[in-house]
Amino acid sequence: MNEQSSAKRLVLRRRSWLMFASVASVGFVVAYAVVVLSRRSFLEEEMFAGAFFFAIVAFLVRYGACRIVLNEEMVRVYGLFGRVDVPYASISTVGVNSGGGLEIQTIDGRVVTPLCFGGSLIDGFIRTADKAALAIHSRLPGSRSDRMDLPPVSKVLVRNFWLSDVFLALAVGMVVLGWSWDGVAF
Repeated sequence: MNEQSSAKRLVLRRRSWLMFASVASVGFVVAYAVVVLSRRSFLEEEMFAGAFFFAIVAFLVRYGACRIVLNEEMVRVYGLFGRVDVPYASISTVGVNSGGGLEIQTIDGRVVTPLCFGGSLIDGFIRTADKAALAIHSRLPGSRSDRMDLPPVSKVLVRNFWLSDVFLALAVGMVVLGWSWDGVAF
C-alpha cells in the first residue's frame, strides 16, 4: 500500500495495481507495434487490433488509478469509472469483510466497497485492507454529538481521467479508420 500524505490529505492505493497496470499497458502498446511492423502493412486488421489493444490499455490505466483519498472532511473512493464521496460524519463502521476486502458502512445503511482494496489471496498476508481501515478509522469523529448534521453520501457516475480517455479516443479512432481506410503497405 502506497501512502502519499500531506498534513490534510492521504492517498491510499496498492502499488502492485499501479505497477501491473503500467507494465501491462506498455506491453500491449509494444505488442501492437510488433504486430504492425512484422506484417509490414497497416490494413484493416491492424486497425481493429490496435483498437482492441488501446481499449484494453484504457481499462488497465483506469484499473491502476483506483484509490482512496482521505481529505479533511471525507473519504473519496475512486473506482474504475466513478467516484463515491463519504463524509466522515456519515460513516458508522469501517472494517474488513469475510473476503478480505475493505468495507465502509454508512449510518443510513449504505455499504461502500472500494475496488482497490477488494481483498485477494496476497492481501491475506500483507493486510493492506486492514491498514486502509485503520487509516480511515483514525479520522472518524469521536462522539455521536459530532455527527448530528449528517452530510449526504454522494456518487459521481463518470469521472474524467485524461490518460485513459486518450487511449479510448485512439481505440474509437482506429475503429473508424479501419472501416473507412484501405490501408498502406510499407
